Amino acid sequence: MRSFSVCAAASRMRKPYGGKNMKNKYMLPPCPSYDVEGTESWLADMASEGWMLRRDGFFAGIASFERAEPQKVRYRLDAALHSTSMWADGGGEPDEEAVDTAAEWGWEYVAVRGQFYIYRAPADVVREFHTDPRVQSIAVNEVRKRERASLLTTVFWLCVYPVLYLRGNLLLTVLEVGTPFALFTLGILLWILIGSFVRVWTLRKLRLRLLAGESLHHGKAWRRKSALYRAKKLAFLAFAILWAVWMLSLWSADVLDEDKIPLASYEGHPPFATIADFGVPGSYRRTELSYTNTVQTAADPLAPVMVVWQENASVTLADGRAISGGLYVYYFELASPALAREAARELTRQKQATGREREELSLSLPSLDSAYAFADLFPTIVLRQGKTVLRAEFFQSSEECLSLDEWAGIFAESIRLS
Repeated sequence: MRSFSVCAAASRMRKPYGGKNMKNKYMLPPCPSYDVEGTESWLADMASEGWMLRRDGFFAGIASFERAEPQKVRYRLDAALHSTSMWADGGGEPDEEAVDTAAEWGWEYVAVRGQFYIYRAPADVVREFHTDPRVQSIAVNEVRKRERASLLTTVFWLCVYPVLYLRGNLLLTVLEVGTPFALFTLGILLWILIGSFVRVWTLRKLRLRLLAGESLHHGKAWRRKSALYRAKKLAFLAFAILWAVWMLSLWSADVLDEDKIPLASYEGHPPFATIADFGVPGSYRRTELSYTNTVQTAADPLAPVMVVWQENASVTLADGRAISGGLYVYYFELASPALAREAARELTRQKQATGREREELSLSLPSLDSAYAFADLFPTIVLRQGKTVLRAEFFQSSEECLSLDEWAGIFAESIRLS
């Protein structure tokens, strides 16, 4: 066995063309970091073409090379026993003792990629970096366990936690952000989860091969799938940027109330009762509070008609009572009765989450598929008829008031006949 110092090995492998006129090259790797054979073969082929991986040559998924004389170089990936995160002990770098030992064998530590440390040596170095596949499998198994834990964490934060946070109100959330955006988000989440699962599965197969005593192939034909891998990486980056821009657009529209129309400018007629329908014609007076007198309309594949109505007004009833207050209405016409039932359940569940007790409305209402009322500072009703669902909150600020049965009955009649 011959011994090579790190400096001697480095000087032999980094001799540039034209003295100081060194050139750099940046590349998207042609294979994932857990493809040990592909990465080793790719880096060796790059060296034979005169491109040497720079020290710490991976950043943000991009590989950095420096120009050198074409030469035969062996690269080996060493599975990290501990996390390679920069926040981990040692900053994610290998132990100095391991680096020094590798140097005694003629191997130079170069960089870290993913959960693997990259070493290299001239082709004539006698000592192979990994001499026993079964020993190598131990470190690979540690990487596999970390990736498996990462997969479980990803499943929790991307799948379980959002469901818990939303308290099961998935349909209402989808309608709020829009079905196209929700499906796009789901696609990205599935992409991330499938990628995590493939990493764990690939590392498992690699470990089993090593346990069986099989040495890795250091001349893998990495070019065959490189175009597909790079295309998928670039596509995911493009989709991630699109998702972020889309998300910011939705957030901006919500914060700036871009979709809200002042009622004074609204030329349509809502498909449900409003405060104007409570009293006699000509008695309706809208309070001059523009921020509370607005309407939002939208359409979605799951709900072709959606209306959010905010109104603050006064009206005189047929018996002479003068009432005033604020009305807030969510109105949906869903694509199917099943979706309407789920929307009604979620709207009801939202009020139940406040600790208020649910009670069925009085029998004086016209026959509906379902009807619920909630006693609160803002009395609320949730009504469903066929594909139509309505939630209305009516706060009365006048001394004389319209009873819950009275105004709920008006709403029930309006959606029953719609």
